[in-house]
Amino acid sequence: FEDQKYVMGLKEGVSHGQLEKQINKLAQQRKLRIKPKTDTKVITSWNALLISAYTEAFKAFKQQHYLDQAKNLFEVFVHEQAKPISHTNDEMQGQAYLEDYAYLNRAALDLYLVSAEPYYLKQAARLFKQALAVYFDASTGVFRYGGDESLIAQIYKLDDDVMPSPNLIMAVNSYELGKLLEDTSFLGLAEGMLQRVKDKISTNASNYTTALSLELKYLYPYYEVVVSGKDAALKTQELWNTYLPNALVVYADRDLELPLFKNRFESQETYIYVCQETFCKLPTTSVNEALEQLEAAYSK
Repeated sequence: FEDQKYVMGLKEGVSHGQLEKQINKLAQQRKLRIKPKTDTKVITSWNALLISAYTEAFKAFKQQHYLDQAKNLFEVFVHEQAKPISHTNDEMQGQAYLEDYAYLNRAALDLYLVSAEPYYLKQAARLFKQALAVYFDASTGVFRYGGDESLIAQIYKLDDDVMPSPNLIMAVNSYELGKLLEDTSFLGLAEGMLQRVKDKISTNASNYTTALSLELKYLYPYYEVVVSGKDAALKTQELWNTYLPNALVVYADRDLELPLFKNRFESQETYIYVCQETFCKLPTTSVNEALEQLEAAYSK
């Protein structure tokens, strides 16, 4: 009470009731003031990064609510009846940027890899092709940051900053789509984009960590680990317990026509295939044996 009187500059002898009355008057006057604007926009790219984080949390902790959160958030921004992607929920800032497509594309791929639902792979391919049509600059071999081709000075964001480079995220996405769909056009695009920044990597590696992660896939053997069968999800979760930086782990618990799963489904058994460039080692039903195959391959 004494502190309140001091702050308000009131004289001695003012009662508690008088003070409350003055405070109420101030509160009423405060309501008449114009309130400061608050930032309530929902940014697509930031939320896409959160979706990917949820998928990593699901892989690490195996708790379903993380995957559910990722799926629900993805549907806020991407629908089956595909509406145009926007940068924010503000109609005045509706234009999308490359980062929105790059991170959403990454989120779709991450959701596919942890859920095995082909819907997310389909969305990833669709988002990539949309970005390719709007942002890709054939004269430079990389993506513009914005979709307006009429700008005199275009922005090409190639280095990592507070957020990873949208161009190099697109290159990683292109590489993985190429592997998942066995489409050499995606693989060629990824390699071409990596070549554009190789000189920069050698002089400023810390700003090109996304590019370096992609380059590792070319410098060292890269494997597709395909898990197919009724217990595919459980065996894949076992694989997640081991860090496999140069392996793309995919699984399916039903017969699929996707390239990596053709003629590999057995209803009564679950097989793990360790493959490289479409050539596979003998399938195994043991997670440990599959890891041993990978370890032997890496040690060559």
